[in-house]
Amino acid sequence: MTGTTDSKRGWTFSRSDWFNIATLIALLAWAALSYLGDGVVRHLVRGDVTRISDTLISLHPVQSALLFILLVIIEVVIGIIPGALIYPLGGLFFGWAQGILYVSAGNAIGAAISYSYARSIAERFTRENSRFVRAARLLRTKGTMGLFLLRLNPLTSYDILSYVAGAIRLPFWPFIAATMAGLLPAIVVTTILGDAFLGDSRLLVQALFAAIAVYTVYLAVWHVWLRHRPTRPKGI
Repeated sequence: MTGTTDSKRGWTFSRSDWFNIATLIALLAWAALSYLGDGVVRHLVRGDVTRISDTLISLHPVQSALLFILLVIIEVVIGIIPGALIYPLGGLFFGWAQGILYVSAGNAIGAAISYSYARSIAERFTRENSRFVRAARLLRTKGTMGLFLLRLNPLTSYDILSYVAGAIRLPFWPFIAATMAGLLPAIVVTTILGDAFLGDSRLLVQALFAAIAVYTVYLAVWHVWLRHRPTRPKGI
């Protein structure tokens, strides 16, 4: 595959690299225009649920679903919108079942974009950026199980992990599986939280008890497996 080279650093950019760059620029541009034009991104950043609701209601159901998935992708790739704010909106506007589906789809697509971008671009500066070093070291030694445990814990589930996974070239499908398996409990609870505002409080209580059980198991696995398992660095 042909590409161009930066002579100062010896970087070679293939067509897929340029596609990844263009995709990221397009997402950034749309988010910026939506924010500056008083669009749905600005409403999300401000937490204006009424304006968001008006926007989604005014659209065809398919358009509403696609717009919501796009917002989740923006949250994952760019990180300008807190996930804790947008995920409950899925349950509020679409119901918990569809909300979980749309939030999961947005997370999977966003993680894939971040991973793909990092494989082509971010790997060139991860060694020069201290923010990546600790996560990269953990993922190299612990692999996809380490990624799953980090994603399972809301306190360590950072979107930067997708970039790091791509930069160190974790296998793609195990990366997607570990990411989505780790995110699913939080997606379910936050989406049901949004749906609970419409009256399904019993389902919310059940989800919270399930989340507590999952987190308890997580803590046990973290201390017994992750911290005491011998580490053997893997090649990039």
